Amino acid sequence: MPPPQVSATLKYGGQPAPAGATVPVDASGLEVELQVPPGVALVSASLTLKAPADSETLDVLQGSPPAAIVTSTGKASLPDTTVEWFTVDWGVRRPLVSLKLVPTGTTGTGKGGRLRLTEGGPWFLPTPAVVVPLGSSRTLPALMASRLMLEVITLATAQNPNEAPATADITGLELKAAARPVDLRAAVGTESPFFIQALPLQPLQELTLRDELLAALTRAWPASLEGGRVVVTLRSSAPGRLLRPRLSLFTAPVLTTFEGGQAVASRILPTDGQAEAAIPVPAGRTLQGVELTVEPRLRPERSGLLPRPPDAPPLAHHCGQHHAAAQGFSPLPPGADLQGIDLFLRLLSRAATGTLAIHPDDHGQPAVAPFPGATVDLALEELGTPPGPSRWVSFELPKVLATGEGGWWAVLTLTAGELLWSLGDAAQLEPSAEVLPQSAAFRLDSNPWLAREVPGLTRPWAYSRPRLADPAPRPPPRVQLRWGTAGIDVPLDGEGHASLGPKQLEALPPPVAGTGAQPPLRVVLGSTIAGDVTLRQLRVTLSADKALLSGLDP
Repeated sequence: MPPPQVSATLKYGGQPAPAGATVPVDASGLEVELQVPPGVALVSASLTLKAPADSETLDVLQGSPPAAIVTSTGKASLPDTTVEWFTVDWGVRRPLVSLKLVPTGTTGTGKGGRLRLTEGGPWFLPTPAVVVPLGSSRTLPALMASRLMLEVITLATAQNPNEAPATADITGLELKAAARPVDLRAAVGTESPFFIQALPLQPLQELTLRDELLAALTRAWPASLEGGRVVVTLRSSAPGRLLRPRLSLFTAPVLTTFEGGQAVASRILPTDGQAEAAIPVPAGRTLQGVELTVEPRLRPERSGLLPRPPDAPPLAHHCGQHHAAAQGFSPLPPGADLQGIDLFLRLLSRAATGTLAIHPDDHGQPAVAPFPGATVDLALEELGTPPGPSRWVSFELPKVLATGEGGWWAVLTLTAGELLWSLGDAAQLEPSAEVLPQSAAFRLDSNPWLAREVPGLTRPWAYSRPRLADPAPRPPPRVQLRWGTAGIDVPLDGEGHASLGPKQLEALPPPVAGTGAQPPLRVVLGSTIAGDVTLRQLRVTLSADKALLSGLDP
């Protein structure tokens, strides 16, 4: 499916502009109307405007408002008789290109009109002087004026070389000016003009609007990329004509939803684990920009110990109705309280029930009774065919527990079902952890606890993650962008907002095409602390499309 593209239409008077090489422009406005589809961002824009040659003319007398004529006899129009002079005022500076005086009958024989001009100040004679024989047409060299005066004179001859004032009956006047605009303004929507050309355009003068046009279009672009109508309006203070404008846009598709079409993605972060949200990207596109906001809500805790066991440890406690297991730990750091604990378990049966209790240490083994209020029910179920995979199972204490200055034990007892509590070697752990494992123990029914000894393990222990209460602000989760086999870290600002540009995203090229569907772009979140996270305000800008918009053609 081709990507959505902006369409453009050139309009005048609310209708598509008339066909032809030139189009009208005046105070009412010549519009470039853009229809923007949803999910399209503007990258760059240019609009080229060109004045026609002076062969493109307009009738000065038929302007809006019409030119004002005043004759020496006091009339405000032509024809008139016994005219000594008359003036024509069209109100704006225009380049005059031709002039013709039409006399009545033979009253103009041997006579002409001497031309005087003004641009709003005193009258002046053009240099060289211009005299138009009555009944003839005279081409003018684009004389700039807003008003003219024609004085009737007798033309110089060999017999009478001197010009002299005269009168004539004048039927009419033909006065042509170059059609190029007397000035030009450009605006987007209801904004003030972003471009102003205060002087008349020169013949075939070309203006290309780029940066100022892009800034104005960007301000007017549909909010939240919802799509809509954007209009660039060209105005001139008096009627004129332009060659058909040329508009060029670079637009880019922008993705604002995660997989499934959701604008907001919520994910659960396990302790020392990862969560991710996928963003489908059309094939054949590169990444030009990625923005999103990450809002984490992490538990008020920290990990006292973070082991990372293999997916399927070869050794484990066997726990069942008659087999209990326990893991001892060093005293908690001063002032620290226990919030919960995670055990690395593997179900052998369809389901298992029992308890996890925290006991004080009693001479190197669990005390008979647990700490008050430190027992948590266990209820696990394997959805697939047992045995299931090894996985972390979290136990939340009813309230934070102060274990005192001594050691303590996590004791797992089952009332139904069977499971494995994976074992590892404590000698391989970092000694800098806040909580260190001590002995691992097991017992049958109510018999005494026995230390677990495993050939090949220097210090056997059951994989566990004690979690300590900590109300201090949590560091934000780690954020990565991954696409295929490539990945980059994503820095967040103080508000949790990420913004990556083309340079940073060069390290994330499109995955190499294979036989299957292109893998999605993935936002991968990681944290040593469990909680949940919300991703919102996603904006993935893809490589641009160039649109040479034909909508401006007739």
